[in-house]
Amino acid sequence: VADPWGGSYMMEALTDELESRAQKLIREVIEFGGMSKSIYEGWPKRRIEEFSSRRQARIDSGEEVIIGVNKHRVQTEDGKDNTGEEKLRSRVPVRIVDTRSVRSEQLEKLKSVRNSRNNDQVVSALEQIRLAASGGDNLLEACVHAGEVRCTLGEISSAMEDVWGRHRASTGLVGGVYGQEYSHGDEVSKVLELTRSFETKTGRRPRLLVVKLGQDGHDRGAKIIASAFSDLGFDVDLGPLFQTPAEAARQAIESDVHVVGISSLAAAHRTSVPELISEVRRSGGGDMTFILGGVVPEDDFAQLHEQGVDMIFGPGTNVVNAAEKVLRHLVEVKQVAR
Repeated sequence: VADPWGGSYMMEALTDELESRAQKLIREVIEFGGMSKSIYEGWPKRRIEEFSSRRQARIDSGEEVIIGVNKHRVQTEDGKDNTGEEKLRSRVPVRIVDTRSVRSEQLEKLKSVRNSRNNDQVVSALEQIRLAASGGDNLLEACVHAGEVRCTLGEISSAMEDVWGRHRASTGLVGGVYGQEYSHGDEVSKVLELTRSFETKTGRRPRLLVVKLGQDGHDRGAKIIASAFSDLGFDVDLGPLFQTPAEAARQAIESDVHVVGISSLAAAHRTSVPELISEVRRSGGGDMTFILGGVVPEDDFAQLHEQGVDMIFGPGTNVVNAAEKVLRHLVEVKQVAR
């Protein structure tokens, strides 16, 4: 049979719906002025973030069911749902990578490459990239030649940056989407009441800084958390991508936040998170709460808690419940709003 789905009303309806939605998006891009302009203005990224926030709200409220995440979850021995830190606890062996050692090894390799190459060829190749980026020769050919004479990726990128500048992704929040989509209004109202009570007692709303450290560019989850917490009454700051621990700590101190939320999806939490906490404490922010979200092996929990991480939230965490836990921690443990 060439097409087993041929003539199926269900399949034809689905493909027709897919085509209609795709055509609608294409028309929006054309009306915006083309894909290049829309990317420059951050339009696709905002649309993705809006959809992600809506979907997360539907998952958290149970409107959209994902088996093992918000329904029929694995339970602990006492019959409770395996959520939060417990959800991250696993007996699967995890390879531990010493990121400091890896960085040192890479720096030594880089030093070796630079000492063994012909620097005149490197300077010439990088200049050819600048000329090509300015509208002259074939840019790809120039980059290939630069690689052949052992230019580093950073040097090649910097040469193009000299001509074009550097793209700065938007760090704005998609406001109102999560709160509107979440179907269990009583749970949201409960958290909003807690944030209002916090503001009444302290004179300001609970303030959260969401950060991404190092080369971890996976920011969709961080954006969802930032947008959702904003809808739940928090005053939220969202740091730029690729911050160093020192840069994030400086932003936390300057913004005078109550909570620093660190999103980690690149296995650098063993080094970058403690460095951030140390930097904040050295700068006088010892009373801040530190929460960590992402994929964190169980074996790292104890060390992270000893180094100052107050709470760890893994994949599948209900955002509304997480916000309530953070607020209660501020009041009951940190005694911010007593």
